[in-house]
Amino acid sequence: MRIARVYDETQTGEQRVLVDRLWPRGISKADDRVGTWLPHVAPSQELRSWYQHDEARHDEFAQRYAAELDAKSDDEEMVRLRALAQNPECVVVTATRDLALSHVPILVEYLGADPVPEVLVDDPINTLERWELFGGAWQVRKRDSAHAEIDLLRCDGGERVDSLASDDPTFLAWLDKHEA
Repeated sequence: MRIARVYDETQTGEQRVLVDRLWPRGISKADDRVGTWLPHVAPSQELRSWYQHDEARHDEFAQRYAAELDAKSDDEEMVRLRALAQNPECVVVTATRDLALSHVPILVEYLGADPVPEVLVDDPINTLERWELFGGAWQVRKRDSAHAEIDLLRCDGGERVDSLASDDPTFLAWLDKHEA
């Protein structure tokens, strides 16, 4: 299941679901980057206050949040989220700056899916770094001196989820360093 920041641009056909308890700053209620808002599937105020996106607390946060999700697994918003998640164009979004430390990957895994960050084709270096941050794998499909095509693979290194191509010399130099 794809995940993204609510501030990222939308792609045609995607169905966004905002899963933050608080409304994101600078976003109007009519903004199409939000889609459906399900605030009650987010971590409780108490858990959010304790966690504060402290990387050292992430593992315990994940356990506590999973316990909260278990407690509300039959709640109306969880049932609605499960139904929305059946759509392959569903994208779970948050306003949190660091997706990897947010509650979103935990929520998506709780739903039985792999969290896949949105691909930012305008910045292939950022895309591959984010992909790796989330545990994804990538491989060069085609490469010459002026062009590269990359397959983005599932977290287990298996099936191709997406791909990117670039002629950007900065990216090609970065790729040379990271392929070796």
